[in-house]
Amino acid sequence: MSAQPPNAVNALLANVCDVVRSVVTPPPESTHPRAEVFYFLNREGRLPRIGDERAPWTYCGWMLPYVISLHAHPLFGKCHTKLNGEFVALTPTRLSQRGIGHCPDRWGYHLRTLAAGELLDEPIPRIEFCGEFENSVRRIWEGEHEGIAGWCHVLDQTDGYSWDSFKHLVDWLAFALGVETEPPRIGINANEALYRTVNIEPLLLQPCDYFGAALAARKGSGGKAWNPIAFFPTPHHLVELMTQLTMSHEDDLRSKKVSDPALGSGRMLLHASNYSLRLYGMDIDPLVVKISKINGALYAPWMSFPLPASFFGDDMAQLNDTTFEPDVQAYPLNAGTQGTLF
Repeated sequence: MSAQPPNAVNALLANVCDVVRSVVTPPPESTHPRAEVFYFLNREGRLPRIGDERAPWTYCGWMLPYVISLHAHPLFGKCHTKLNGEFVALTPTRLSQRGIGHCPDRWGYHLRTLAAGELLDEPIPRIEFCGEFENSVRRIWEGEHEGIAGWCHVLDQTDGYSWDSFKHLVDWLAFALGVETEPPRIGINANEALYRTVNIEPLLLQPCDYFGAALAARKGSGGKAWNPIAFFPTPHHLVELMTQLTMSHEDDLRSKKVSDPALGSGRMLLHASNYSLRLYGMDIDPLVVKISKINGALYAPWMSFPLPASFFGDDMAQLNDTTFEPDVQAYPLNAGTQGTLF
């Protein structure tokens, strides 16, 4: 892809195993599907690859080690640094030393918090979301030969999924990122084609709700098969304004509850993730909820893999309880997953 930085893949793969093994160790007794790829990594000293007895795309969460490593890579993230013992925002000079991306090491922050068993004495690494209509961003979700449209085209050409290609792509990514444990219902050829083609680096260099933008854009061209509930997300710059007007800058809001009952692709929670570690939501469309989970895995881990309720001193289960609305089938973002990575 055109947005891919030079030699980024080689630089990443040189230390991906060391980075992930240093911060992620599933308990030996875990039977969660996400644990399998990390067991493989610890046992073999590498990630699964084509040519192994078991295909790499059959592991639930096989893409997570790459995402964790990309968050930790200096090319991709701008973050806070310590100055005179206090965490402060990086200056433009220091930012140039950190890299060109807008995605700080939020996975590292999340995993360190889980390891500490309590909230850290440091602020949430601030993420900057790009507008979906910026040219470099738009190419990723709209381009015919690269990005999301190109990935859908791969499915069309491989197994002829046609109108279902976008949904199958979302299912494939949700399994690859470990936010869903059910494998995508596509063939071996389509799985391998996506495995060889999909590149998530540009999505992390310029954070944005790419899949929400792609879904909304297909309403006009694809009709109800693409967008059955006429979903159109609020532009990122407006969401950021609404978030700043709502969330205080003076107080530590990490323990505050943020719940969106009309979740969509999760933009409100993505922007709120700069302030809060307690992000919850639901929606009547399971497709957009799945997109929200993908966005969380890419940009705000505590959105898709929530911290234990004990970190905050109370029980959060009621936020995703849908029994109060018996006439509407609502799909929760993360019910029953509090504190569970494996």
